[in-house]
Amino acid sequence: MMRFPAMTAVAILGVLAGATWAQTPAPAVHIQQEKTELRITVGGHPFTTYRFAPTPDDPKWNRPYFYPVCAADGTEVTSDQQREVLKNPKVDHPHQRSLWIGHGSVNGVDHWLAGAPQQRHLAFTQFTADGFVETLAWDGAKAGEPVLTETRRVRFLPYPDGDRGIEITSVLTAASGDVTFKCKPLNVSGVEAGLCSVRMAKAILDGPDATKQITTGAGGIGEKSARSAPAAWCDYSGLIAGKPYGVTMVNARENPGGDTAWHVRLFGLLAHIGPLQWTLDKGKTATFRHLVIAHEGDARTAGVAAKATAWRAAAPTP
Repeated sequence: MMRFPAMTAVAILGVLAGATWAQTPAPAVHIQQEKTELRITVGGHPFTTYRFAPTPDDPKWNRPYFYPVCAADGTEVTSDQQREVLKNPKVDHPHQRSLWIGHGSVNGVDHWLAGAPQQRHLAFTQFTADGFVETLAWDGAKAGEPVLTETRRVRFLPYPDGDRGIEITSVLTAASGDVTFKCKPLNVSGVEAGLCSVRMAKAILDGPDATKQITTGAGGIGEKSARSAPAAWCDYSGLIAGKPYGVTMVNARENPGGDTAWHVRLFGLLAHIGPLQWTLDKGKTATFRHLVIAHEGDARTAGVAAKATAWRAAAPTP
């Protein structure tokens, strides 16, 4: 069981049948498997690439990630900071790799920063019309003894209005003993965690702060509000070549800890941490489910509140 410190697609479109953007069929998803990556297209157009193993041009790979993540018109809405470092060694946060799963302290092992601990891809156990299932092992303090095993189910949700979603379900199992997850409170510096995390596109961040919008499902506006009040979803939007784009992350209502504040920073990070400190008993599992939406427009014009509400209301995929 989990112990918390004291005091401390189709179904979706059906739910939204009355919404104008749900009137036409969604475009088809196609997944092409290569030796080290999966290439995903929607309606024949590139959406994202899932990079599950190191390559010669990516020697510092240490966990799977999605890069790039594109809006329907092909505009990249995320950034891989490790690739940006190759262009400029002074670039910040090289461990923030577009869209990834990780955490800063897993029994004291750092699965957030760039370094030796890895999430090792073991196998793809299933491919479906709209996604895949993968098994992984998270390195522990001892070689060959993973601290966690994970079954990761990914679904790609193309919306008829052009928005594109990635649903990531992580079923974590304490593999070799009790596992404690720790994270600093969001109102202090040095927070190094995020179970599901996105780094926003450099083009958005290069614009004036006044063009960047952070909003939440609880009505929060701005970084401070999003980091202090629990909310079902958080959106980060801004301008790329004068046109608005953004990314929304949605927390499933059944996730451990329920709705919490968001680890979002104006410099470009959007992450959901979950409970700040909790323990997963040996052999037990915990399931976290998130939806990431790449959209054109800002949160209001993209209708992300309706999409988030529908997704949270729909039953999880078995």
